[in-house]
This record gives sequence, C-alpha cells and structure tokens, in this order.
Amino acid sequence: MRLVRHSPAHNFIRTVRRWPLWGLHGWLLVFVLAVPSAEFIALVASAAHMPIRGHDLLIFAVLLACNATTVELTRRSGEPIGLARDVNGVWELPLALLLPPFYALFVPIPRLALAQWRTRRTLLHRRVFSASAIGLSYGAASLAFHLLTPGVDSFAAGSQPRLLVWTVAALACALFKTIVNKLFVLTAVKATDPTTSIRASVFTRESLFGDSAELVVAVIVAHELMSSPFMALLALPFVPLLDRSLRHSQLVDASRIDGKTGLLNATAWQREARMEIARATRTQTPAAVAIADIDHFKRVNDTYGHLIGDAVLAAIASAFNALLRDYDISGRFGGEEFAFLLPHGARTPAEMAVVLLIPLIVIGKHHENIARLLRGEEYRFGKPRTDAA
Repeated sequence: MRLVRHSPAHNFIRTVRRWPLWGLHGWLLVFVLAVPSAEFIALVASAAHMPIRGHDLLIFAVLLACNATTVELTRRSGEPIGLARDVNGVWELPLALLLPPFYALFVPIPRLALAQWRTRRTLLHRRVFSASAIGLSYGAASLAFHLLTPGVDSFAAGSQPRLLVWTVAALACALFKTIVNKLFVLTAVKATDPTTSIRASVFTRESLFGDSAELVVAVIVAHELMSSPFMALLALPFVPLLDRSLRHSQLVDASRIDGKTGLLNATAWQREARMEIARATRTQTPAAVAIADIDHFKRVNDTYGHLIGDAVLAAIASAFNALLRDYDISGRFGGEEFAFLLPHGARTPAEMAVVLLIPLIVIGKHHENIARLLRGEEYRFGKPRTDAA
C-alpha cells in the first residue's frame, strides 16, 4: 500500500469536474456559459476605450459605497430563493447613465460578491450568471443612452426642453435595461423549469410597481449627481424603505400561500371563496365547489418519508393547476385535502360530478409519474425538471 500524491493541477481539474454547473444539460449549459463570456468580452472592450477621469472615479466610488451600504442594511431580511428582487438599481443605473459603459458593466460584480459573502451563499455559477446578466443589461442601457444624448452634462444643465429630453431618454434606457435583464434571467428560468409562469413572475402589480419606483428613484439620483456626487447620500435612507415595500408584498404572499403545494392555504381559500360566493349570490351566477382527498396518503409518508410525501403533494397540486382556469380558486384545505371553487361552474348534478371526477382522472393518468417521484426521481407534471441555473 502506498500513498499517491496528485499534482495541484490534477486536484484543480478534479475540483472543476465536480462543479454543479456541469449538471446543466443541452443549450442551457451553453447559455449559462455564454452570458459570462459575453460580459468578460464587453468589459475588456470597454476598458480599452475608457477615458479615466477623476470626477468619474469619484461618482463611481460614492455609488459603490452606497451600493455596499444597501447590501449591509438589507441583509438581515435575507435573500429570497428563486427570482430575487432588490433595489440596488437605484445606485447602479446612474452609473450607466452618467459614466462610460465599463462602470455599468463592472458594478454588479462587487455587489453580488458581497451578497454571496454577507447575505446568502448559493451556487457560484448562479452568482456569476446573475452578475453577468445584470452587467450586460446595464452596459446595453449605458451604450444606448450615450448614443441618444451625447454630452450628458450639457443636456442636464441646459434649458427645460433639453432637461425633459434627457429625462425621457433616461427613463427609456432604464426600461430597456429592465427588459434586457429579464430576458436573460427568464430564459434561464424557463429552461430550468418550463412550468414557470412568466406573467406571475414579471407582470404582477407589485412587481411592476417595484420596478417603476426603482427606475424613477434611480433617474432622480442620476440627475442630482450631476450637481454633486455627494447628493447621492441624501437618497440613502429612502432605499431601505423601498426595499421594505417590496418585501411587504412577498410577506403578504407568504401568509396566503401554502408552502408545500403553492396553493392557497386554508385561511386564504376560505376568505376568497366567501367573497366569490357572495358575488355569485348577488349576480345570480353559478359556482361549484369541489373537494379532493388523497386516500391512504399516510402510507406514502410511512413508507417513503415525509419529504417524499411533500413532493407528492406538490406534484398532485401541479396536476390540479394544469386543469384549472386562471380565475378558479384552489387551496390546500388541510393535510391531504384540496378544495376548489369554480366560478361559473357546474349547474346540474351531472356537471358537478364531472367537476369532481376530472382531477381524479388527471391523477390517474399521471400515476406513472407519481411512481417515478416515489422512486426518488424529481418530476413535475408536463416535462421533467432540470437543475436550476
């Protein structure tokens, strides 16, 4: 028996091969690698043509400090898993509007590195992809803005019409940045989980309000920075308040949604069902109530464990949601019981029977998929689920 010593290069290669990144498959892996590569090329190209000015470095230093302070002030609130929302664009967008594109491309990197260290550790390739997607979106917005408004200072310091043109261009490029960033992120998300609803992720009232508020405050900060770089410090106390307003909607959702199935919890379902029944009574329109119970579900928990049981509940809830309309009200009523209220639903006993039987038929069609889940294979109804990018 002898001890085999491997060279540092050999150990490094073995470490790289174990990266979770290589668990991605097909074009998703190519996409996740291509975005950071494009970010690196853009950084090198912009650095080669960037003039170094003391005033630019001062603005960059002040906004970078505000960015890091915001991460520290909000880190106790944690970072949500999945599509995370933050308010750091208040400091990063002005860099894209006022300084050469290099600064806009670079600024997400130290911020997300600080979040990885101080807020929540996650897979490194996800942080790198997020920083690259955000950087490229800011770089594209910066390039577009400087093409639209050559001579930024003269535009902002000029007459009211010129200031109006500057403001409209700034808002348009801020919207452009948001669109580009969401295209990058949602492409990866949809490739990871095809069942993800883009409308639920992007086009909710709270999401649109949060994006609009962040962009407007960022444009105001950019305008004030042109008079003095230290004017940004006046906005610092308001940014945590904006972050709290975004998190309030997340907390409201968390209080309404059952964490295991993604359906309404019993309290929220009863409240919304009561309102819907009152509306149906007032307008004399039909409504149907359906109850589904999983027989012998305790055997699943006893045989395979509660974690697998939770996964089965989530899969069954997904099967129900595949059938229901957007305005149907579905909830987990307790344990393995599900409740549904269907506005404009069944009128006759025969139609009511159909409403009750359809979910059971769908579960029956997917019995093989549930069996795969019980064997330990990760599955969502419709298409197999891949690892997250």
